[in-house]
Amino acid sequence: MLDQIEDRERALQQSETLLRQSQHLGKIGGWEWDSEKSSIYWTPETFHIHDMPVETEAVKAHVAIEKSAACYSPEDRELVLRAFGLCAEKGVPYDLECRFVTVKQRHLWIRTQGQAEMRDGKVVKVIGYIADITERKTMEEQIRNLAYFDPLTALPNRRMLSDRLQLAMAGGQRSGGYGALIYLDLDNFKPLNDTQGHAAGDLLLIEVAKRLLHCVRQIDTVARTGGDEFVVILNGLSTEVSAAAVECQQIATKILAALSMPYVLSTAPNEAGAPMIEHHCTTSLGVTLFKGQDVSMDDVMKKADAAMYQAKEAGRNRIQTAA
Repeated sequence: MLDQIEDRERALQQSETLLRQSQHLGKIGGWEWDSEKSSIYWTPETFHIHDMPVETEAVKAHVAIEKSAACYSPEDRELVLRAFGLCAEKGVPYDLECRFVTVKQRHLWIRTQGQAEMRDGKVVKVIGYIADITERKTMEEQIRNLAYFDPLTALPNRRMLSDRLQLAMAGGQRSGGYGALIYLDLDNFKPLNDTQGHAAGDLLLIEVAKRLLHCVRQIDTVARTGGDEFVVILNGLSTEVSAAAVECQQIATKILAALSMPYVLSTAPNEAGAPMIEHHCTTSLGVTLFKGQDVSMDDVMKKADAAMYQAKEAGRNRIQTAA
């Protein structure tokens, strides 16, 4: 009989050890709130996630809640406290993903979940877990960036451009204001790639992206659609077509001037005294106005693209407005 008790105790200890190790590897901490004792018990991994020293005994509920709540970002703190309150008072379960800053100022994403235990229609316990999901969120963000942003310039790519153009057209439909699409292509890009290599070409494209962003407003979009082609969406122009055309022309002229300035590129940006390359490059711009959703996105893109090729055929380094 004694041997059986010892075997059970040994098995229980092994099970508890395995659970702690699994929680540590999975970065998952458990907790339990006892309404009758007004106390909260945290597993060791819960303390580790908070970057707090491990306490083996349950602590007063209000102390643990205050310490943990202080780690949630201001944007998410009230959401978590409200969710916990509803769970503790009415048994409403919750499952949230929130931004989190530990006591050692590590920035994390965490998932927190709570489930009530009821007795005679009253909440007696809330049991839950807190998990560090930072790696997963980082991977999701990387996948999103690959899907929607150009890896070289960090500008929106063609896929994101379609979303932004759709939003711009819908916004114009509501406001009655015009928008504009500017399609631009560099005039003297290929010789740089051919003589100095693709690394120099990449540096020039990065500089072009920076200059474009300085030419537009925060409400506008700059995208790279591939190679040395860029697209600019102008939002919130005038409701009068002539005034909108003037506003668009002003920004397009600013872009033309900015991209015509000489480019001074370092062949080794991280090395002091590295040789510099000076390159002169102009651009050809095709412009079209749009209002609401009177025409399709494809038609808007085709008009601006065709106007850009007309600018090239007319001598380059110029702005061509679509007919």
